[in-house]
Amino acid sequence: MPDVPEPSPGEVEAVVKSVESGEDAIAVPTEMLAEEPAGATPRPPEAQNLYAQILGMGMHEKIKLALRGNKDARLILIRDPSKMIRRLVLMNPRISDTEVISIARNRSADEELIRLITHKREWMRNYQ
Repeated sequence: MPDVPEPSPGEVEAVVKSVESGEDAIAVPTEMLAEEPAGATPRPPEAQNLYAQILGMGMHEKIKLALRGNKDARLILIRDPSKMIRRLVLMNPRISDTEVISIARNRSADEELIRLITHKREWMRNYQ
């Protein structure tokens, strides 16, 4: 894994704002952004390839993927060594209650993720 220094909080905030507004120039493969329809047949597992692609990405690409990525990308990024990336995965508007429940049940999830989950009222309404 490349040793890339984490960007400063101001840099991260600027990247997050540009991704959310859609004005960023960060290139991420479209197959990592598109969510599969609910009734679609699952594609063959390409998890190893996807994991390797994400592992080779820079911080800005991981930030965009955390905020806009599909379910497979979110599952990989929630285990990223960077706390900032894990936090941004929970900010993804397409994250489902099922994914949040699996994150909360994961014994290796850090304390900060659990704290972020407890601050969102709609996630706390779910008893699981």
